[in-house]
Amino acid sequence: MGNSSKLKIKFGHLADMKGAQLSDGELIVEGNSIVSIEPGVTDSFEGDVIDLTDCFVMPGFVNAHCHLSLSALKDKVLKTEKFTDWVLSLIEQDNGLNEDERMAGIKQGVDTLLASGVTTLADYLGRPNLLDEYAKLPFRQIVFLEAIGFKESKADEIIENLRSIIESNKIGNPLLKLGLAPHAPYSVSPKLYQELRDLADDMDCPISSHIAELAEEDLFLQDGSGNLRELLEKREAFDQEWSPPGKPVLQYLEDLDALDSMIGVHLNHIGKDKSILVGNFMTAVFCPGSTKWFGRPSYLDAKSFLNGSIAVGLGTDSLASNDSLNFFRELKITEELQPNLSRQEILEVSTRRGAEALGLKTGILAKGMPADIIAMKIQSEFDSVYDIPFEQNRDKVDFSMIDGKIVVEKE
Repeated sequence: MGNSSKLKIKFGHLADMKGAQLSDGELIVEGNSIVSIEPGVTDSFEGDVIDLTDCFVMPGFVNAHCHLSLSALKDKVLKTEKFTDWVLSLIEQDNGLNEDERMAGIKQGVDTLLASGVTTLADYLGRPNLLDEYAKLPFRQIVFLEAIGFKESKADEIIENLRSIIESNKIGNPLLKLGLAPHAPYSVSPKLYQELRDLADDMDCPISSHIAELAEEDLFLQDGSGNLRELLEKREAFDQEWSPPGKPVLQYLEDLDALDSMIGVHLNHIGKDKSILVGNFMTAVFCPGSTKWFGRPSYLDAKSFLNGSIAVGLGTDSLASNDSLNFFRELKITEELQPNLSRQEILEVSTRRGAEALGLKTGILAKGMPADIIAMKIQSEFDSVYDIPFEQNRDKVDFSMIDGKIVVEKE
């Protein structure tokens, strides 16, 4: 289908993820956008027609946090009692991958994401040489260039390198946007955090960071002790000139002016500092499969975040800390870990709210919105259309479209 063609999608049931539901209607796509959604089906139409009358249609899923380039590490990084031992194992295994292994892992990850209805992908990338490969992927994307450097002396070099990548990168893919990702408060120096925030403003880039994932972060920032210091010292990455700020993680980053419009990933241990998120226009990402894989005893309460006007998205994290990138599995684990969320709310977090968290225009079905659409055959009787994606054996979509282009065809 070319960008000038029209396409009619006849649907059995549709949820726009703004609260509206329709049955037995039609959705018209022209180019890469939705031009109308109507109840009932008209007879005359000049263009192609896709029959999804046996399906439930909704916006495609937004995977708001992933590390796709680590997909070849599935089952290679074992669970350990200490998070820092897991980090060391991950680094060793990742550095040991050859190019063929890495690319095969990425392909398998992409196939799983597409099959399970992901149309938007926000990914952390520590290897900018892979940008050309990412530009070939069909997803609507934000690729966050990951920055790690706890020694202050490294900050200027890292910033100039990232600035050069952003300025010189001619991706040629209108669906791909570059962002910046200071890795975490224990792996990024105060100066680097500040300069990444400034660079994001200069280059009009979104910015994201793993924040408050571990209780140990507050201990490290309080007095410079604990496992995280040991990790830095083992990696010869600790800055001997650094002085612990003696503050909780959110207060520390706010004092650095680093949190403005930050997409915070995990946010498991923020105590009573939720007001800092609101005051800095922050958003959040919850990674259900990864949270379960690590056996986290504490994690963010998505309902309270949403009630506090904080947009929350869902992310798969990586196959170094999750058993699968299948997004239907993430929905079901979210229902297990966030029992105060309804199925409708979980689907909103996986679409509209996730898009809001990333600052992207997608995640709903409406006139003028990008045609990022998925559909799944209805297998059994249901009380609510929002139950359909949660069917026990549901692990793939039967149709998917990204920006008006079909990526999964209905059989």
